[in-house]
Amino acid sequence: MATLNDGLIFTGNNEELNRHKLNTVVKVLGEGVDNKAASEKFKSAKGNINVKADGTDKLEVQMNKDLDLTSNGSVTIGNTVINNGTVSGLNDHLKDPVTASTSNVTNATQTAPADLSFDEKKQAATVGDVLNIGWNLKANGQAVGAVTHGKAVDLTSKNGTVTIKPTTDGNISTVDLAVNTGNVSADKTTGKAVVGKDGKADISPDAANEVATVGDVADTINNTGWATTARDRDGNTANVVVNPGDQVNYTNGTGTTANITVTTDPVTGKDTVNVSYDVKAGDNTITVDKDGVKVNTGNITKAGNQYVKDSAGNVVIPAGQVSVKGTPVGNETQVDADAREGNKVATVKNVADAINSAGWIVNTGKAEEQSSFTTEAGTAQKISAGDKVDFQAGKNVEVKQIIGEDGSVKIVYATSDNFSLGEKGKDGKDGVDGSISVNGKDGSAVVINGKDGSIGLNGKDGENGLTIKGGKGSVGVDGTDGKDGKDGMTRIVYTDDKGTKHEIATHDDGLKFTGNDNDTVNNHKLNSVVTVKGEGVDKAVSKSFKSASGNINVKADGQGTLEVQLAKDIDLGNDGSVRAGNTVINNRGISVKNGPSMTVDGINAGNKKITNVAPGEVSATSTEAVNGSQLYAVNRNISNNVNRLNNKINKVDKDLRAGIAGAAAIAGLPQVRGNGKSMVAVAASNYRGENAVALGYTRASDNGKVLLKLSGSTNTRGDVVSTVGLGYEW
Repeated sequence: MATLNDGLIFTGNNEELNRHKLNTVVKVLGEGVDNKAASEKFKSAKGNINVKADGTDKLEVQMNKDLDLTSNGSVTIGNTVINNGTVSGLNDHLKDPVTASTSNVTNATQTAPADLSFDEKKQAATVGDVLNIGWNLKANGQAVGAVTHGKAVDLTSKNGTVTIKPTTDGNISTVDLAVNTGNVSADKTTGKAVVGKDGKADISPDAANEVATVGDVADTINNTGWATTARDRDGNTANVVVNPGDQVNYTNGTGTTANITVTTDPVTGKDTVNVSYDVKAGDNTITVDKDGVKVNTGNITKAGNQYVKDSAGNVVIPAGQVSVKGTPVGNETQVDADAREGNKVATVKNVADAINSAGWIVNTGKAEEQSSFTTEAGTAQKISAGDKVDFQAGKNVEVKQIIGEDGSVKIVYATSDNFSLGEKGKDGKDGVDGSISVNGKDGSAVVINGKDGSIGLNGKDGENGLTIKGGKGSVGVDGTDGKDGKDGMTRIVYTDDKGTKHEIATHDDGLKFTGNDNDTVNNHKLNSVVTVKGEGVDKAVSKSFKSASGNINVKADGQGTLEVQLAKDIDLGNDGSVRAGNTVINNRGISVKNGPSMTVDGINAGNKKITNVAPGEVSATSTEAVNGSQLYAVNRNISNNVNRLNNKINKVDKDLRAGIAGAAAIAGLPQVRGNGKSMVAVAASNYRGENAVALGYTRASDNGKVLLKLSGSTNTRGDVVSTVGLGYEW
């Protein structure tokens, strides 16, 4: 017979069980939609989530493989928003240049830009990326930053340790760096290193920031060390500095033996020198080292400043003459040391006697506020060292000894699983009818009646009473006999104190579930598991599943439907993504394997054509992209201009060659040789396909001192050249 405590068990991909009583509300909520107000404002993208029932015990929530967010939906990934026809929020992704908190790059906190990867080098750069192009700055072969156009690099010296001298010769700038050196030496008295010469400190402000030479450092190391106080034979003391390379001898004295050992730390590799002394006093040898005092084979080891313990590790008493103080009554037995000899070393016998005399007191008595139990009072007993104490369990009680990992011992008492009170009585007459009652402080009660075997239940202040008892047949409930239910099953019916009848559910009762298809119904009995799984997600994947919270809402209509809704504006967070085949949309942008990409680094066509590009504005300030037809027009215009330029250059070339031919023709004219004579001459020439003809006249004076020369030429380009010359000879 089922009760209100029975119900259904729900689970998801993680296989955790949710148990729900009958008549309770099962909440199916979308992650990240925290309250009713958020649910009412939630904008869903219909048709992207399907709930599929398998006809047995599973409802599978499926997301559409091809998401359709309609014309006013969007996908948000970090700062990138993809909606109907636009992608916004892309960032420049050229490697970050130097970002310094001050103008001094040396003192700035920064992260050096990394080299571009193979795939990044193939991506297109944005206008912002182009403006950020610069050069990388390295120090000792390690990248420390990048310098973009228009940025300055300021080389400075922290604390003046380096002198920087820049020079410029044309386009070459040279920076000379020189180290400012200082001095370091050792104080001969203390062995400590100081800044300055000959152990004298230099207190000038810049002295500590200067760089010492290798020689100064070597001399300082050789003269520094550790200081110790030595005593000579007359008892006088003096400070001595032990320098690197010096030898320190620990010698045996009268009645003493020096022991030197060296141990190496296996982790750090550092050596530790251990020094101890053995003092011979008669037949007893006393060893003093960092662990305390050891006497012969009976060791007394120091433990702090309060107590000592023997070689077995189980004696804890003050040092000195040990004795037992007081009489062992109650808890007054104490171990004490003579105040006058508290600093002396006790012998092994002293310690043993003290241990054997010390102890603790044990007794039995009645626990506080436990008057219903009887405990016999005992006699106080002293427990000395070596005595045995047994912890025994009485009736209905168990005792356990638990030893912890740290060696501690716990004695744990617990009641037995099988609990019985009293003893079996003797044979006698039949007893009277009895009952057991349990009353609550608010008036509620449970009564077990031995007369008729019934159980009575009363609520607060005695209300809502109900009596259950067994008869000759099956167990029933007092009240009117039940009638057949709607499902054809005969049910147990009871009537409460208000006259309302109630039907008792059975384990065959339960709930029915269905999904969007409505044709397939999953029937679930009470106490059965309802499995709701995400498609393609098994138990192993569920453990590492990364959900995008705030994208799914489950809306209840108050009647019988829980509607799972997908956010109209999907937000997958900074590290989320959407994958469709080889296409991935994430916080960096959109990319296709072995194809184009549009990311924060820019647009990479992936060696593919970009089609349907509208003509962009072509101006001095335009930042719009241009298409192939615009480039063709520009190319054609350049080609026409180049052709016109070629024609003009060809004409100039021909004119030049013709002019050279004309000059050569004039140069070829013969000249008069006799005094008082005249000559008319003709000459012709050719230069690289162009021709010229020249005509000349020369006249010498009667005395031959004056010469007149006239000449002219014409070429195949129609150009004319004329010259006149007059010479006087002496």
